[in-house]
Amino acid sequence: MTKIIVLLMIFVICESSNYCHTASGPHRSIRKCCIQHSNCPIVLEREASKYLVTNSLPYHLYYCKCEQSFYNCLSHVNSGRAVATRKAHFLENVTRTSDTTSEHQRQMPRKCLDLKEVRVCSKKILGLFCVQHSNVLQGSFQDVARFL
Repeated sequence: MTKIIVLLMIFVICESSNYCHTASGPHRSIRKCCIQHSNCPIVLEREASKYLVTNSLPYHLYYCKCEQSFYNCLSHVNSGRAVATRKAHFLENVTRTSDTTSEHQRQMPRKCLDLKEVRVCSKKILGLFCVQHSNVLQGSFQDVARFL
């Protein structure tokens, strides 16, 4: 049963990608949403570290504002393909293909990346005393379900 679900999810995700590459006819509006999403200025790729966090999830993390804009854009397109693309991208559960993954890993809400400015020590003396501070962006993972 698990393998059937995984195959179905792979099909749906691949199909949603195909919708994003369709540039003609009634799907042009979907393509515009996808291009806007692809141009998100803040993306944390799989296994990458940035903004004081590491993305160990099986997909790229997009800035939460970009994810919300993508969802809203697709919601305004009146077509079944837009609904299918939205559902495929914003699936509540991401299932990994390995049979050895735990139930917790298989039922994982999709995340997005939120940023806030924090003050950190940028220069220490003797490795103990902070003599200079700077402000940096710190990332945190949020559930996309909060704006769905």
